[in-house]
Amino acid sequence: MTRSILGIALLFAGTTALSAQSSGAFEITGFGRYTLYDDTLSLEDKVGGGGSLGFFPFKNLAIEAEAAYTKTNTELGGLSLSNIPVRGRLTYHIPLGGNASSIRVGAGYVRDMYGEDVDIDEDGVTGVLGLRVGLSEK
Repeated sequence: MTRSILGIALLFAGTTALSAQSSGAFEITGFGRYTLYDDTLSLEDKVGGGGSLGFFPFKNLAIEAEAAYTKTNTELGGLSLSNIPVRGRLTYHIPLGGNASSIRVGAGYVRDMYGEDVDIDEDGVTGVLGLRVGLSEK
């Protein structure tokens, strides 16, 4: 355990200060996801994907729009449906070291839409807490 902590400390000690996202910067990302639906929904867990667009009005602070798509089936009855969550949120990036590595903390609004054999929409609150690892200067 102590060696792991020491290794992490040495890793960050050798990095340069974060070249944070400057105001006016845009960011476009894509991602894969595996959705684990709550048992009460009786939906099969499936792989999906999505993307996001971020705008930094201030250093380290982003306004983000994100959407994802997963096609699944009901466990009972075999109905086919799609799940599309659309999110808008405000996210702060806490700098950790070089190459834009940071801790992401954010909150916002989500519209969760189900379509095809069903037609259900839900509104809610969304949040993000994650580690962003910059692999290169680009």
